[in-house]
Amino acid sequence: MRERLVRQCPGCQRAFAESAGSGPRCPSCGNPNTTVVSREQTMQAALDRARELSPADHAA
Repeated sequence: MRERLVRQCPGCQRAFAESAGSGPRCPSCGNPNTTVVSREQTMQAALDRARELSPADHAA
């Protein structure tokens, strides 16, 4: 089973899994110029974004 590429849109910063139907186009804003990122980068970006959204939770 082939692992799907994870891509990130430079416009809206959304990370998404590339599928055969969508190709590299961002499902949120339709930008075709997305970049491939590793799963580790995607997870780190999600963690960073979660920290930014809830700074009070991490201050303790």
